[in-house]
Parts: sequence; C-alpha cells; structure tokens
Amino acid sequence: MLVPMDLMKLIPKDHPCYFIKNVADNIDCSETNREFADTPGEFAYPRELLLRLVLMSVFDGVLSSREIERRTQVDVGYMYLASMQHPSYRTILRFK
Repeated sequence: MLVPMDLMKLIPKDHPCYFIKNVADNIDCSETNREFADTPGEFAYPRELLLRLVLMSVFDGVLSSREIERRTQVDVGYMYLASMQHPSYRTILRFK
C-alpha cells in the first residue's frame, strides 16, 4: 500500500480496544521503559503496548501468547493496540 491505512476507520466506535488503550495509556510505565531502553540487544517494545495486548487478550479470553502474536497480524483491534507492530510470542510471554 502506498498510503498508510487509518485503522480507526475499520474498527467500530464501541469496540473495547479503545477503552483498553485509554486504561493502559494512563498507567505510568516510563520508569520501566527507561530501564529497558539502555539494555543491549533487540528493540524493547514499550511496556504500554504489551500491556494493551495482554489486557485485550484477557478481555477476549485468550491465554496463549502465540495466539496474541497471531492476532496482531490478523485482528484489526489488536493491530490498533499494537500500533502495527508484531511482538513475538516470547516477548509477550516474558512480559506476562
């Protein structure tokens, strides 16, 4: 695609992902984000992003980290919460 798609146009206004995003974004994770920013290795996902995915999965009744990873690729609500990023199931599992 040449023009990035606005995911909010694909998600109904009453979808629970908006509520979950608001809740997760109001939790201060700045100290934890700073702690992981200076560690060597791969890119560290923002803790808010991982928290959003875990909260949404609990809301949907999904317990599998592999299923959460899959949903970031096929479910528009999860794509929105993950900001079009796809953390691996290992990253999600370690965060949980």
